[in-house]
Amino acid sequence: MTAGFRFALWILAAACPVAAQNPPAPASSNPSDTELREIVKKSVEEDNLNFEPSRNYVYLEDTETRLVDAKGKVT
Repeated sequence: MTAGFRFALWILAAACPVAAQNPPAPASSNPSDTELREIVKKSVEEDNLNFEPSRNYVYLEDTETRLVDAKGKVT
């Protein structure tokens, strides 16, 4: 057995008790179609609010070239 394989087995063994302590939620907690539609609607509205400022974004780039003489002074 390689060290990497033993490490992976150790991680799996350590995770098993944690997974067993968190059972899945009961089926009755699933959101209805109306609730799902409302969640998606809110998400799209928020996404549009975040996208709006990016339409007005302007990117400017300036390039400046400086020449230096033999004494190290900018000319």
